[in-house]
Amino acid sequence: MDKDVVVIVYHGSKDDDKNQAFLNFVDHLQAWDDGNARFIGCYIEQAEPTINQIMQQRDSLYGRVYIFPLLFLRGKHYNQDVKGVIEAYEQEINKNTVLLPPLCEDGLFLTYVVERLYSVYNQPVIIAAHGSAHDTRANDALEQLTTLLEQQYSRPSSSLFLFGEGQHAVLEQFSFRYELFYILPLTFGKGAVYEQFKDRVLGYPKAKLLPPVYFDKSLQNYVLLQLKSLREDVEK
Repeated sequence: MDKDVVVIVYHGSKDDDKNQAFLNFVDHLQAWDDGNARFIGCYIEQAEPTINQIMQQRDSLYGRVYIFPLLFLRGKHYNQDVKGVIEAYEQEINKNTVLLPPLCEDGLFLTYVVERLYSVYNQPVIIAAHGSAHDTRANDALEQLTTLLEQQYSRPSSSLFLFGEGQHAVLEQFSFRYELFYILPLTFGKGAVYEQFKDRVLGYPKAKLLPPVYFDKSLQNYVLLQLKSLREDVEK
């Protein structure tokens, strides 16, 4: 029986250490997966192999193929640089190829968020991510994530976009309501986006900025949980 193939897609960075951390993450997934899948790591840009190069090697992608983009929300990178590339090879790739949605659209991603917030149990929280000016589904997905967090875990929650309008209003509102609140930034590592946002948050003394997303055990557990769920759906 052919192994499942799991293609993990990361944006890529100018920082070689971040790219190496991603490759190490993929190696750890390979080592810990109990379903005997073959994991392939690739990038959208900044490093190789790219998702386009992987699709050019499509003859080696047999069995069930899961394309797993490490993108939080829909936008240009998801719609064009991942989905668009896959659709360009639609007539030639394995028909059992499944493109997974962005992370915030996956119901299981809430388990990752809750684990990240464990140390600040029940404290008010803002989930911050890079929104999209071109796809309203990005905004809807982030708002839905915070709604579920509030409903299922009784935690005061709101969403905020790292760029664009509305940041000040949300931060002012939480500063007025709460003596202390936390912000979980959905960015990979402490890059330029994180640092720029951190500078803005300094103006709100009641706000505590949590660390960004890293290629750590928590993210690894989430990816493996998602893969297990996909396999169970196939077996039904």
